[in-house]
Amino acid sequence: MTITHQILGNRLREARDAMGMSQAEAAEALGKSRPTISMIEAGDRKVTSVELAKLARLYGRSMGDFLAEEFDAANVLNSLFRANLGEDVKPLMLEAARDCLEIGRQARNLERLLGITRPGGGGPPLRTLEPAGTRPEALEQAEVAAIEERSRLGLGVSPLPDLVDLFEAQGVCVAQIELPEGVDGLTLFPQELGPFIVVNAKEEYHTRRRFSFAHEYGHVLFDQQEQGLISHRGIRSDPREVRANAFAGAFLLPAEGVKRLLAVMGKSKVASESNEIQAADVVLISHHFGASYSAVLCRLEDLEYLNPQERIRLEGARNDGSMYKLENLLFSTPSNAGKNEPEAFRHRFLGLTLEALRREEISWGKGKELARLVGLDEDAFWNLCDEAGLEQEPHDCILPAHLGG
Repeated sequence: MTITHQILGNRLREARDAMGMSQAEAAEALGKSRPTISMIEAGDRKVTSVELAKLARLYGRSMGDFLAEEFDAANVLNSLFRANLGEDVKPLMLEAARDCLEIGRQARNLERLLGITRPGGGGPPLRTLEPAGTRPEALEQAEVAAIEERSRLGLGVSPLPDLVDLFEAQGVCVAQIELPEGVDGLTLFPQELGPFIVVNAKEEYHTRRRFSFAHEYGHVLFDQQEQGLISHRGIRSDPREVRANAFAGAFLLPAEGVKRLLAVMGKSKVASESNEIQAADVVLISHHFGASYSAVLCRLEDLEYLNPQERIRLEGARNDGSMYKLENLLFSTPSNAGKNEPEAFRHRFLGLTLEALRREEISWGKGKELARLVGLDEDAFWNLCDEAGLEQEPHDCILPAHLGG
């Protein structure tokens, strides 16, 4: 099938309509006039490769989508564009999502060039459930799913390992990227990438990030029909968010594992002064399972080891800072350590880039472009290449044809 100017223009119009964008909005993003967009979409004006690349990114697609035999107007950005986020957050969120998709596509390109096959196929099996109409239904679905997923993965009731490695092994692409304020993460289901979860890199604590990763993984299990979801603090009452939150708590803190640990600590559900749960107990559970202090409090309340008043009492230890003092006294490495831990996805992405350069599968220009995607400027890129023993002169800046777009 020959892709004519008319066919290409029609596909660009369909993609714009699917995003709910006007020609004026597309023109502003492209830096062109509205009549120019109108002529391109009508097939009366040829679109340049630079313009096509910009429009593809604007619509959350690759250039290849518009040149393929078949074309589907729907894409993962549609639901994000329509999400009720507020006019101040929406453009920032869309731009972040476009960055995520671009990085994901480039990572896949590098893997294909290097002959790397991802494990896990297209991700974990989707759980086909009726939407949770009430909070109790959402909590019950989440609890069952967490138990079954731990069983499927052979995890028992032990603390979870590194979640990035665990989810990547299931065929889920995982990244940490700076997202707008109030957004903890997002989950995307681009057809060419498979499930893709992103956590806000601005979150400073390791345990909080683990909870966000588990939360987004819950969306992977429950909500693939949505194409894309945003975990925004303004929509926490949404049943899908309630269910994903409950899944994260149950997945990180399995009921049977928590009960066993509490029994070893001499705690039970029978309330008395001698076995009343203290802040130090919560800190011990937090450190053991790699979950945040707040997540442990929520889980203990769900499991009826705490009533609401006791939870409020224990929240005071976090608010007055005594929780952190307890962590430092009990452990050489607090459970909330990791404020400056290496970002696994970024390092892996850069590692793939260096290996592709070493094998001469990509140009130096492409290497710089990929490094910029994950926040590495040109000087840092050349320093990295020098340290990695890549001593070739940076003279080849031509984009290979097989990586174009």
